[in-house]
Amino acid sequence: MASSNRPVLLSLWVSPISQRVRITLAEKAVEYEYKEEDVFNKSELLLKSNPVHKKVPVLIHNSRTICESLVIMEYIDEVWPDKVKILPSDPYQRAQARFWADFSNKVRECGHRLWQKKGEEQEVAKKEMIEKLKLFETELGDKKYFGGDVFGFVDIPLVPFTSWCMSLCAS
Repeated sequence: MASSNRPVLLSLWVSPISQRVRITLAEKAVEYEYKEEDVFNKSELLLKSNPVHKKVPVLIHNSRTICESLVIMEYIDEVWPDKVKILPSDPYQRAQARFWADFSNKVRECGHRLWQKKGEEQEVAKKEMIEKLKLFETELGDKKYFGGDVFGFVDIPLVPFTSWCMSLCAS
């Protein structure tokens, strides 16, 4: 485990879920050590750090592990409060941000089905994806970001999927 105060991120560069954490660390200007994982040959550190799911991302900070991207994003926001806030301070707005960030996982699931399926099943997944994206669009409304003028907790999980979703829905 990492013993310094500098966090270590176990990640995979191509993983949209891991990209959420890297974007959060960048937004908060937190310096960290990056360790690329091989999904076909997982390191002992990854298996020990995330024994439940055995996947990235994992953040190791002060010899403690944090798993799951949205949980890691909240942790980063709380541990480095003097940096840009990614979660709203208002409890209701924070709850809404958590809801919509979690909903982004449903978009990701549609994307996986869209990518993996063919024919009629792919068409069903495409329609479902478009409906979920329309819900996001309605929620966004005229705001620049989900947090109004501030890029934050809901926007971050969507960034890695933007081009991916557009290319999948266009095909």
